[in-house]
Amino acid sequence: MSPVQPAFDALRQVFENAGLQVIFRGNDEDLWRSTSVRRCWQHVELTDSMLDYYFSYFGPGEPDLSCCICAPQGTVLAVWPLSLFVQEAGLKLTSIARPICCPIMTKEATDKQKIAIMKSAVTAALTVVKTCGATPPVFLELAPPGRPEFMNAWHLALLEAGAQSRDRFDLYVDLSLKREGFWRKLRKSYRALINKSQTLWDIDLICADTPVVWQEFKDLHREVAGRVTRSDDSWDKQQAQLAKGEAFLVTLRDRDARLVGAGFFNTSQDEALYSVAAYDRSLFAQPLGHAVQMRALEHLWTTSCKWYRLGEFPVGAAASLATDKERSIAQFKRGFATHIVPRRELLFSMPDIVENEDD
Repeated sequence: MSPVQPAFDALRQVFENAGLQVIFRGNDEDLWRSTSVRRCWQHVELTDSMLDYYFSYFGPGEPDLSCCICAPQGTVLAVWPLSLFVQEAGLKLTSIARPICCPIMTKEATDKQKIAIMKSAVTAALTVVKTCGATPPVFLELAPPGRPEFMNAWHLALLEAGAQSRDRFDLYVDLSLKREGFWRKLRKSYRALINKSQTLWDIDLICADTPVVWQEFKDLHREVAGRVTRSDDSWDKQQAQLAKGEAFLVTLRDRDARLVGAGFFNTSQDEALYSVAAYDRSLFAQPLGHAVQMRALEHLWTTSCKWYRLGEFPVGAAASLATDKERSIAQFKRGFATHIVPRRELLFSMPDIVENEDD
């Protein structure tokens, strides 16, 4: 028997005890994909193509526990991205290398069913951790910006199970503001830099697979990093996102048509994410990132996206753990952000889990 088979069995059993069915993503990928348009909120990091990318980047071949949670008659009520990753410290239960998020509800789930699913998911996760001897889990309250009421049942179920709460913070742009409203909130010093960038660079928006440009971007990223930082397969997964219209690329070229900077952005129906970028280090004194961010925003204002996530803003305890480079990048992004949004993480220790299971 596979060493992780008990994890699959434990998940299935907990939900069956609650009168629910579980169908694992690996057993019916078509069913998983078919729910995407019925989810209450289209989280950009939980699209199919993003899950494929994360598995490629963080742990190809690692067990995918992601599942559809169904009513007895087969109606899909929620999907739950879940995986076991092998780390030096041992197995870790995650939502594809991130803290464990709540099941993402479909529009068919009633309020009563949502509460039952949330409670069962907490029990299932803690059971898997105990069964597999995984490291203490970290859970995430994954709420759409400005609509935290969606996640109250998840938060409550975790606290009732003994979790301790801590806040992290993310930087967002409210895309409903459009250009005029955003420009008023933009850091004042950035306005002149953005205007200057229009005279320095040829700025292009790429919304389809363009192999030659993609290879240039990969080469620039390797040159800036000084080494190859990840597999070709992970780059191929992102290139596929571009081909599917689930991402776009903004490029900057100097007057000799040399690529000097580029930013890659993922999108869903509701959200956008600043994913990866590379800039010529010799030009850091010039407005490179400013040009890329502004062109990305101009494109996002034409889409259905409601929020654009720039990344984490480390404050408090998180700031002490961040590197100087990470803090510097966060300060740069803050100049574009219209909101700093709390992201609640909930933690358990192993004694908490054992005590909870014994109750």
